[in-house]
Amino acid sequence: MKKLLIAIIMCSMAASGYAALLTQGTSEIAVSGLWDFKTINNRYMDGQISYGYFVMDMLEVGGRASFADDDMHRTWKVAAAAEYNFDYFSYLEIVPEIIPFVGLSLGVAGTSYDINTETPRAVYDPSSKQ
Repeated sequence: MKKLLIAIIMCSMAASGYAALLTQGTSEIAVSGLWDFKTINNRYMDGQISYGYFVMDMLEVGGRASFADDDMHRTWKVAAAAEYNFDYFSYLEIVPEIIPFVGLSLGVAGTSYDINTETPRAVYDPSSKQ
């Protein structure tokens, strides 16, 4: 198991070893998510999609949308986002593959709860003696 984990980490590092040029006109699409079947509320899903466009060199603007659901509550988010990428490390030749950034996001979110009141829950009563 350790060897498999090390191999996965090494492959991911090799795949992301060279940073892309972040110049004007470049687009970025990101998709991420999780689906877990063994949670306390049976299942959990979440997902996010984002799109960004570099309006200037190193300056990206775009939007994000995400959701989460675990059979008890649902959450959704929609936001506008901006990121500025710093390219100072390539000039210093320390670690040219890493591009630090600062980001800002402004959006709206909503949540809905679905609490099942028909299922009896265990209630702790310290005064009861068994």
